[in-house]
Amino acid sequence: PYYNTSQENVAYFLRQHFNAPALLEAFGKPYCIVNTGIHDAAIPGITTQVFVDNVEWYLNLLQPECHRIIWISTTAPQGNDYDQKIEQTLEWNQGVLEMLSNRSDLRVSYIDVYQASLNFTHYDNVHMAFDWYASLATLLGDVLDVCVGIA
Repeated sequence: PYYNTSQENVAYFLRQHFNAPALLEAFGKPYCIVNTGIHDAAIPGITTQVFVDNVEWYLNLLQPECHRIIWISTTAPQGNDYDQKIEQTLEWNQGVLEMLSNRSDLRVSYIDVYQASLNFTHYDNVHMAFDWYASLATLLGDVLDVCVGIA
């Protein structure tokens, strides 16, 4: 409600609620697990460069609010019948990974789930089956256990 974009509102919410002084003192800044891409495909005329620039802008908004950011690549759509396209999603994921490799100042870990999503059951064109999300949550729990151990 305070900004024009969801991304700005997410950063604001983190700043106001997760990074309140008492919480910062008790727990430190949160680990932020994010991705984007599914709805971006519907933006008229969007290019890979515009998508990557938008991701970079979003990560820059989040960085002051997060101890570390974990970026989850976008899953492959089930097919090419809608705005989301299989090859475009791969290209966007590769663009984000390349951008991150050139931005060592961003505290972002990249988890690539694209290839695994190609052969996993989809709920619909862009959402995965429940088992996918349960498995991803387990993986992220394991990753965070390691991250917190080396923070």
